[in-house]
Amino acid sequence: MKNSRLRIFGSWLLSLLMLPAFHVGAADESHDRTNLALGKPVTVQTDVPNASSYAELDRFVPELLTDGEYGPAKFSAPQWNKFYRAVGRTLTVDLGTLCTVDGIYTRFLQNCAAGIVCPRTVSVYVSQDGVNFAEVRAPSGGIAPFQPYEGNTDMIAEYDISFEPASARYVALHFDVTVNSFVDEIEIYGYSGSDLEPLTDYTDIVPASLDSFCDREALGGDCDIICFHAGYSPDEPRYVNNTKEFFMPYIGYVDSVGTVVDTMFDSVMFLIFQGKCPSGGSLTINGDPTDINDWIMLLDNYFAEDYNLHALDQATAELKSSLSLPEDHKTSVYLTVPYPKISNKDFGDFDSDGVPEKISTYQDCLDVSVWFLEQVQMRWESAGFENIDLKGYFFNSEALTGQYYEYEDRYAADMTKLLHERGLYCVMIPYYQATGIDRIQEIGFDAALMQPNLSFNESLQDDPEGMMDDFSMTASQLGLGIQMELNSSLRWEPDKYGPHYMQYLASASRSGLMTDTIHAYYNGAGPGSFYDCANGTGQNRFYYDVTYKFIKGTLKLPETFAVGELNTSLEAVTDGRVVGECGAVGDWYYTYELTKMPTGGGFYCVGYGPAK
Repeated sequence: MKNSRLRIFGSWLLSLLMLPAFHVGAADESHDRTNLALGKPVTVQTDVPNASSYAELDRFVPELLTDGEYGPAKFSAPQWNKFYRAVGRTLTVDLGTLCTVDGIYTRFLQNCAAGIVCPRTVSVYVSQDGVNFAEVRAPSGGIAPFQPYEGNTDMIAEYDISFEPASARYVALHFDVTVNSFVDEIEIYGYSGSDLEPLTDYTDIVPASLDSFCDREALGGDCDIICFHAGYSPDEPRYVNNTKEFFMPYIGYVDSVGTVVDTMFDSVMFLIFQGKCPSGGSLTINGDPTDINDWIMLLDNYFAEDYNLHALDQATAELKSSLSLPEDHKTSVYLTVPYPKISNKDFGDFDSDGVPEKISTYQDCLDVSVWFLEQVQMRWESAGFENIDLKGYFFNSEALTGQYYEYEDRYAADMTKLLHERGLYCVMIPYYQATGIDRIQEIGFDAALMQPNLSFNESLQDDPEGMMDDFSMTASQLGLGIQMELNSSLRWEPDKYGPHYMQYLASASRSGLMTDTIHAYYNGAGPGSFYDCANGTGQNRFYYDVTYKFIKGTLKLPETFAVGELNTSLEAVTDGRVVGECGAVGDWYYTYELTKMPTGGGFYCVGYGPAK
């Protein structure tokens, strides 16, 4: 091994910034420098809670990290330890005794097509007691070499990091995890024994928890944002052409016969429909570059007569009339700016100089984004809306990986600044444990509302309650809100998809996510599942009713769903069982099957439904 060098096998290079530690003293050259980690124990810690989420997808075999055997450039090779999401990992090696250390060497695997990505930063910390750690080198700040690479070739990146000698028994290596991180072999160089003064500039390897969800007032009082879609959908126009009828049971709470009896969601967010544009490109971060006509198409769809913004304005006027709301009552609106992509493609003449432009530089990305914001503002003022208020924009990405464009973090920060200069908010809705959620505060988003993904991701459904506990602890640690997700298939399969949404409601009502933070809501394209539930009966109508109570902060669910009081007559069925309904605590009831009369009275219940 040679010091102060990073070697990368492949067609690209990665530069790491090597900064010396703040320390006095130097290694005694008379000592033999050796790999102190060989055969030593290693422990692992995630950046955010993960025990009931993706933990089973990790492959942590600690002895393989210090056995001196290098894994080949093949992700199926058993030598590689695998870590999945949870923002990052800290691997701590116990050297067993006090040593003088001055360098580490480790290896990561990369295969972008398989979701195996090198870390953006690698940081090293030392400690004498295993509790108080000091950083011996600044994070690299470098971007891992995955943005320009496409393919399925396994490559190995070797991180060879030197620093000024430090006294340590414990050495911790911290790195971020984008999707999968594959690491094999940790070598720590120096010699046994140390007469150096210990480093005392202690720091948290993972920043201390904020111990608070996203501030409920972060968006000026907007707390419950329902997501609709806009854009291009020629095969199913109603996915993007939202009518006044669609909006009514969202901005207003309707009873079982369709009469508006209260307000409901206070805000509407228009997401870009995940499909192709007329040019064949995509307005979201993934997909091919677009042209100016695609962006104008989105503007036209936002401001289409009788749809989207105009329809929402009309629906809000009707709501105000029905409920005799104050004249200044308005529904808040959040739009989406298309994601600008650097390419050699002709974009169009967005600066009106008579010459078609390309988005060929980062400044072009900002310029075309500003052009879009100005187009929205001009059209908004021309429309003369009286019942809706443009409050901000959705940041058009669900993570900040750098995987598509190296400028992702920079663009997020600059777009947030541009919006703030215009008095507008910027909202991000990252997926569960998305890369970048630990940088929300640094970038400047006004609100980040994380998706649990429980309604869609089967790998999270083994322990729904535990998974939501992980979620709420992560949200509190990083200052996040929540996106409530109702699977669009619930309307057809309520027994399959309903329990996942109910877990959202139950967990959020107990953790404080219901009352203490901001919520976005996803329920598919077009009218959406909540619309169907509002116009449905039984179990489906129940989901609409309890969502209304959740929005109002009045939802009460029992701590356990086990025992109830009999409040209806029993009904015998042919196989000797007895079925019926029973009341329970709060906004709930149970269906039940009584197969054996228990001693001492009472009975056990299963199932669920609306409170009677």
